[in-house]
Amino acid sequence: MVRWGRSFKKGSSGNPRGRPKRDFDLAAIARDYTDEAIGTLVDIMTDNRAPASARVQAASAVLDRGYGRAPQSLTVEHQLSFGQEFEKFLKELNSGPPQPLRQCKVVGK
Repeated sequence: MVRWGRSFKKGSSGNPRGRPKRDFDLAAIARDYTDEAIGTLVDIMTDNRAPASARVQAASAVLDRGYGRAPQSLTVEHQLSFGQEFEKFLKELNSGPPQPLRQCKVVGK
């Protein structure tokens, strides 16, 4: 049975050979140009005629390669379960002053 979005039988992989392997030869060739690439970034970074945005990007790239990217982490401290959070929410909701009920007319009877 073929389903929408699937052209392979149930239980068989849509990608039997798996993810393609990384081309390590290309990476090695790119590493051969590291000095020139850094030199180009430094040239752009120090060129006062270059747009400010290009200079900032070049400086950022040089710093990233020299010191690594700044850590991008998020620390979350969560101590209450969902049920506890919900109970807390309901208590806060009910602790406010009571709201007056609006009077409505029934029309059409």
